[in-house]
Amino acid sequence: MERTQSTSCTGFFQKSLESLTPESLLEGRLHLEKTDQSINIRMDGSTFDMENGCYVVGFGKAVLGLGAFIANKLGSSINSGVLSIPWGTSENEEYKDLIDVCQAANIGILEGAKDNLPDEHSYNAAKAIVNMVSNLSETDVVIVLISGGGSALLPFPVEGVSLEAKLKVVRLLSRAGASITELNTVRKALSGVKGGKLANMIHPAKVISLVLSDIIGDPLDFIASGPTVTNTDDPQAAFNIIQKYSLLQDITANIVKVLSRNKKNAKELDSSVIYVVGNNEKALQHIHSSAQKEGMISSIMSKEISGEARDIGKAFANLVLCICSLNNNLEEVLQVLGIKSVQNIQYDIAAFKTGENKTLVLFGGGETTVTVKGSGKGGRNQEMVLSFGIALDAVKSKLVELGFEVEFLSCGTDGIDGPTDAAGAVWDMDCFDRAKDLQLDPHDFLEKNDSYNFWNKIGCLVKTGHTGTNVMDIQVLKIRKISK
Repeated sequence: MERTQSTSCTGFFQKSLESLTPESLLEGRLHLEKTDQSINIRMDGSTFDMENGCYVVGFGKAVLGLGAFIANKLGSSINSGVLSIPWGTSENEEYKDLIDVCQAANIGILEGAKDNLPDEHSYNAAKAIVNMVSNLSETDVVIVLISGGGSALLPFPVEGVSLEAKLKVVRLLSRAGASITELNTVRKALSGVKGGKLANMIHPAKVISLVLSDIIGDPLDFIASGPTVTNTDDPQAAFNIIQKYSLLQDITANIVKVLSRNKKNAKELDSSVIYVVGNNEKALQHIHSSAQKEGMISSIMSKEISGEARDIGKAFANLVLCICSLNNNLEEVLQVLGIKSVQNIQYDIAAFKTGENKTLVLFGGGETTVTVKGSGKGGRNQEMVLSFGIALDAVKSKLVELGFEVEFLSCGTDGIDGPTDAAGAVWDMDCFDRAKDLQLDPHDFLEKNDSYNFWNKIGCLVKTGHTGTNVMDIQVLKIRKISK
């Protein structure tokens, strides 16, 4: 096969992360001015006076970098602060300087939520945040940094519910295949700070929330379970979700009581404003432009891909068959992928099939789910790529015969796919040959939800460590015409 150098799927994923640095997200959009003791939000021209300085709190996988950016800008104007960040962050040399910058500006750093699950460490961080903001005045300003992972890093159960009992509910829902919005609905109902309750604690002080979105459509009330956003959920929504997944018999009577008596909290606060400073659209646009600069045909299919991970993986494989003229049900495949606007992608596919350009790269973003039935180790991205590989391996020889080379990646932008140390996985035309040499049956690994161990054995995991950001997942599908 003739191979030329161009950005690989892994390379595009790395480039997507570059667009999500704090400087890329905040510089030029957020003006933090110390000389006249004010904060100017460029996005809508709002200005907030800081006669008494300000407080900085945050929770999530991306708040350390954001906090360090603000600490550099405001310095001694920060009275105090607390950031709740993922367990193990301080062990990474890359983040030690950021921690030092925050601590020099009176911002305490607390780590918790090992394996993306609430624990005593993150609970202690939540208590520290609550204690800091509970008795402020109307002349005070609190900057609240929120990103994906914030729910696990701000666990503060309602009175009468233990952290372990709440954690059990989340585990049961996750294993049952509940969506992230369903999980957050239940989290809000069982939390003393989520669903706008943190903003109520901060009142009458002013609240400026800066959000990095990790949920499809950027619903502010669901990102980190909306601690500074008015909760508009139906009071019975959380109870109904527990019923939907037939879990009433598996949770404590006390939690059933709390959920069945949940009351609506519709108090809106004029002193609270919220801004989305980044999302997966920004990352996708960045790598889309990068691909075009390399001369590839490039298209963003959707930033809202969702569904069962293995089903989406198979749909991506079917998309390859359509592009390579082995299948003609393109519209049906695009529908499975949830792509609403099909004209652009149909045009790009047609241009690739009939034109001289030898490379087509399609980008997707969103967040899928996994219904766990086996006892293996993995994450939604690794399972998606495994399902894709199984479907495409069956026709690999035909693709080679027709002169196509295919590569597919799915990774989480936070660098952590499920309870593993990998961001996701990447499939190429040769990787299943290595699996066969090792006598590994990919179907068996998929059935056991053991995608991590499969990819680990053949060297196809993508490992970045904690990236310091989180805007859901990125999919990259690259197809090249090659000389046989």
